[in-house]
Amino acid sequence: DRKEQLLKYDVENDTASVNAVINGILTEIYMVPNYMSSWKNNARIHKDDRQLYFETLESAVKTARRVEIDVRMRVFTGEYIWHRIYFASVVDNTGKVLKVYGRVRDVHDKIIRQEELKNLAQKDSLTGLYNHNAYIECVEKLIEAGRDSGKKCALIMLDLDEFQS
Repeated sequence: DRKEQLLKYDVENDTASVNAVINGILTEIYMVPNYMSSWKNNARIHKDDRQLYFETLESAVKTARRVEIDVRMRVFTGEYIWHRIYFASVVDNTGKVLKVYGRVRDVHDKIIRQEELKNLAQKDSLTGLYNHNAYIECVEKLIEAGRDSGKKCALIMLDLDEFQS
């Protein structure tokens, strides 16, 4: 289950099939009818990633394109692990998208390691508090979010003299 899988979405029939290579043979694991209309109930994709997944698939259906995304997908053990999905559209001679193929690869260990490295780069090893650069990035995001939503925000800073002694 944590190996490479292939997804084939048939636009006209709104069906998706998932295939994997088992003992050297490409084998269909399962097929899902009414695929695009059932995305909100798709428990195989983590609830926080479902909208991104289906918006990306939908964009590949509307316009012939290649795109990749990282989402958490449930494996047979019941846990969610990170997968990278590479979508590619197949069109007819008029440019109409007929099918979207997806290659699904397990990238869980890679993403977890990237998160660990990011965490190490952003936090002080002694206190576990965010360092100056991470703090500035966080404040900029909050200010931008406040500006976008039209809400006011405030920032309270405390300066602890001789904190290290």
